[in-house]
Amino acid sequence: MKTPTYLFLILSLFFYNEATAQPDTLAVEKVAGNIWMLRQNSAGNVGVFASNDGFIIVDDQFRTDSEKIRDGLAKIAKLPVKYIINTHWHADHSEGNENFAKTGSVIVAQDNSRQRLTTDQFIELFQMLHAARPWEGLPSVTFTEDITFHERGETIHVFHVPNAHTDGDAIVHFQTSNVIHTGDVFVRYGLPFIDDHHGGSINGTIAATERLLSLANAETKIIPGHGAVSTKQDLMDYLEMLKVVREKVAKGIEQGKTIEQILAEKPAGSFTTFFLVDEFVRMVWRGMQKTRE
Repeated sequence: MKTPTYLFLILSLFFYNEATAQPDTLAVEKVAGNIWMLRQNSAGNVGVFASNDGFIIVDDQFRTDSEKIRDGLAKIAKLPVKYIINTHWHADHSEGNENFAKTGSVIVAQDNSRQRLTTDQFIELFQMLHAARPWEGLPSVTFTEDITFHERGETIHVFHVPNAHTDGDAIVHFQTSNVIHTGDVFVRYGLPFIDDHHGGSINGTIAATERLLSLANAETKIIPGHGAVSTKQDLMDYLEMLKVVREKVAKGIEQGKTIEQILAEKPAGSFTTFFLVDEFVRMVWRGMQKTRE
């Protein structure tokens, strides 16, 4: 049965919230300089840069969160939202586009993310249908490889990492302030959801994480797609987790084992996630199979 809303994702995140015992309210957290994070557990983290004449924000959560986001921004400054950068097309990061575009915000995204938003997308793992967005909810500015914003006191480099969480992921690097917003390429709920039916892959996620590490130092503040502001060490731990699972799955494939046999060996060990761990292993397995074709 197809779920025409994001109900399944909300339920999944509900159980994650219960496990962490954190209330689902929007928190406004200072990250560095003129950069903040708006965080709630049922949607992606919003990165915020406050310029002299307006905000540049990264992601805008579900459409029902727009007023909550505006209230959070008002606690930082009384400014309009000039630009919204979508890290990818999933609803918990981009569904607010339409609400903000109607009040003058310019939506920016990688080419593939805009293309995904123009048509219905079905996420098989969650049995969830993302309906095509109305014209107002589509990014009006897109890029293939990268785009740079030059604001007063800040250089913001936005670049594509191919076939990682999806096929349209954008990383947002606040170069002057040494802050990186990763979208769902990096998350803090454990093993990530890799949307391999929409271009994501384990190899791409690992390659993207390695690129993030090349940009980070001990002082870098990292805003993940979900979870608390992180450090380079957190990113290193995440990369190691991904590599451990990939290595075990690859070994099983080399030995001619079926996916069921690989699953029986518990290649994810004690690693956890907000969905079934076996489903993550299947994502890795499918990705490894594609590289052998």
